[in-house]
Amino acid sequence: MIITLPVLKTGLLNIIMNQPFFKFFRTFDDILLYIWDDTGIGSINGHPIKASWNSNNPPTMRDIKFWEQLYHEPGNFGIYAAHDPFVELYIIVYYPIVDSNFNGITKCYGDNAMEDVLDISNKLGVRLELELTPSK
Repeated sequence: MIITLPVLKTGLLNIIMNQPFFKFFRTFDDILLYIWDDTGIGSINGHPIKASWNSNNPPTMRDIKFWEQLYHEPGNFGIYAAHDPFVELYIIVYYPIVDSNFNGITKCYGDNAMEDVLDISNKLGVRLELELTPSK
């Protein structure tokens, strides 16, 4: 799977995953509901439009309408990127302990968010590959 995300103001970052050509988008409620599903289903059909984050304050979990699923291991954990609004925010969701109060989630935000996600995913045994491409 190739996911295009902003990397500061220098370019775009593509996360290349082992699920080519498919992107799955979920609301947080979908993430909670489909913990055991491995097909990426949810209440979103198609590719939702994204808006950029227009605040100097960090977004809260409730600010994000749609999450892009980057990695999903049913019943174990998932890695998601904020899609709407589009901001450098990632979450690692530990399914056995996640709840509607956002317990069981590691949040990575800001300039080092991608490096933090890569570090955590490596510790979990998931290898994400990165490819920098110029922004348009």
